[in-house]
Amino acid sequence: MTGTLYVVATPIGNLEDLTLRALRVLKEADLIACEDTRRTRGLLTHFGIHAPVTSYFEHNKLAKGGVLLRALAEVAPTARVALCRELTKLYEEVVRGSAVELSTALADRELKGEIAVVVSGGASVDPAGGAEEALAAVAELVAAGIGSRQASALVARLTGQPRRALYDAAARCRRGG
Repeated sequence: MTGTLYVVATPIGNLEDLTLRALRVLKEADLIACEDTRRTRGLLTHFGIHAPVTSYFEHNKLAKGGVLLRALAEVAPTARVALCRELTKLYEEVVRGSAVELSTALADRELKGEIAVVVSGGASVDPAGGAEEALAAVAELVAAGIGSRQASALVARLTGQPRRALYDAAARCRRGG
């Protein structure tokens, strides 16, 4: 599922109400952004899913959304993205472009309302190149509150860069070396 964004509805009450498709998508996910990490971790634990989880909700969506979009732009710059705001409402807006174009165009805007981001699969990435971009993506994810181990694993999977090398470089940056 590299370079793909899935929106998955999860059950509020009975965990057995989760669909098989939703379960498959969660098991294959590189990163799960969710509104309530405690409830989501309970669901993931129940089904034996060990994907990294990050908080993404009403009060951090402006800061975290931009960080996630910029990180996507760094590791999958050719991915086509549609940012959809206030769908089915009076002020509906859809902005389309590459991940880099949207990251640049929306950098100075404060987006309000309900937002959905749809991402196409990106072009394949040459594992031999892009180490600096991959490290920058790890640094940005860590700055947004995602753990170094999880950020390194996610970026490694998206770029083909060695996870351990990304993790070690991130650790050196944290130590100031």
